[in-house]
Amino acid sequence: KNGSGLVVACGKAEDIFGTMCKSIDTEVMNQNNGNGDGDGVGIEPHVLVQEEPCSEEARVDKAVKRSVKTFKSGASGSFESVWGASLYDIDDLPYAEGFNGIPDTFTPFRNKVEKNCKIPPPRPIPTKASIALPKNSAVLSVLSGESENYSIENCSLSYMPSLKDLGY
Repeated sequence: KNGSGLVVACGKAEDIFGTMCKSIDTEVMNQNNGNGDGDGVGIEPHVLVQEEPCSEEARVDKAVKRSVKTFKSGASGSFESVWGASLYDIDDLPYAEGFNGIPDTFTPFRNKVEKNCKIPPPRPIPTKASIALPKNSAVLSVLSGESENYSIENCSLSYMPSLKDLGY
């Protein structure tokens, strides 16, 4: 509705991001060098994820971060996580230990939070410009699956996995 594209991929997140970064970077450098209008500089990816409290997700995040920062020699990709798994921001909770200080049962949690926390107002709806895909033709050719040399298997703006792809 707001104009963003959704890249759907099937596979391990760290493998997908590593391959995506390499493919887009190579396509960007080839188009820049081939047209003579670029300086041969590749991409600097920025990955933003929702932080999760479980160890399995934390391991995946660490692996994705590593793949974004090491997809090529001298890579300068960045990785950022934001809390979004609860109505309250972790920093606003009335527990000195943050997430780890939350009681095991609901009633003590509810009582302390109701007395000490306010629910913030909702964030504004993102603008089309803030969520749009990059306009770079090299990036779009890889993500749309139209790149002749650097398409990514089971990953594009139009890919939809089957139940078999998902293990059913």
